[in-house]
Amino acid sequence: MKKIKTILSLILAASTLVITSCAFNTPGEYTNKQPYAVQKDDTWSEYACGAFSMAYYLAEQGFIPAKKIESKAKSLYKKVIFDESSQLWPYSEPRKIKKEIAKYAAKAELRMHKVDQETLQIERENPYYHSELSLETQAECLLNEVAALLKYSDSEMVDIQDIPSALAKDEYVIEIVLTDRGVELSGHYPDWLHRNSLHYVLTYWKGDTLYTLDPSRGLEEPRSNFIDGTTEEWHFCNGGVFIKPKK
Repeated sequence: MKKIKTILSLILAASTLVITSCAFNTPGEYTNKQPYAVQKDDTWSEYACGAFSMAYYLAEQGFIPAKKIESKAKSLYKKVIFDESSQLWPYSEPRKIKKEIAKYAAKAELRMHKVDQETLQIERENPYYHSELSLETQAECLLNEVAALLKYSDSEMVDIQDIPSALAKDEYVIEIVLTDRGVELSGHYPDWLHRNSLHYVLTYWKGDTLYTLDPSRGLEEPRSNFIDGTTEEWHFCNGGVFIKPKK
């Protein structure tokens, strides 16, 4: 009788193992369906766009089911949020995003277009409505100022020209964009960080078209829709956390 019980226990354990293993998908084996969970104003998620972009990547790669995106974003946000003493609290910190997302990737690195000092000085000395620089260049200047404020070294930031030319067909980027109408830098306002609204989105290729998955919508759209104003007019900083998925 004891032998029969042992055999039954082994059969039950094996069955449980099979059921449990079937409950999880190997990354890349299935595609979750959009729209996904989104940020909500006046809640913990209002500034958690970085964490949501991370959770979107995990869903797109099959690490988590779509229904787990919000809960995963919440747990990730606790790990990547700036310290409360930081001028950039309660946004997500790029270094921390890179560290956390690297656990689910073959490679993760920070890349941005490094603006030369002459261009940066032009932007510092001219308000955005008088600037001779394009809005995209102004946004790049802003990201360079943020990198300097955070004391990011040249060695940890890979220099790129722009997102389209730097993003490989099989990569994703949690990119940083500016959702304001203009850019206001430190040369004019001591509170310049709070005068600019930074936002994280997940960007990737589908064929020859770049798509952006926005945490405020949970739905992908061509990236160009946010450049030409079809959906909204954002200014892309040409920088972010680049992710090469595991094969």
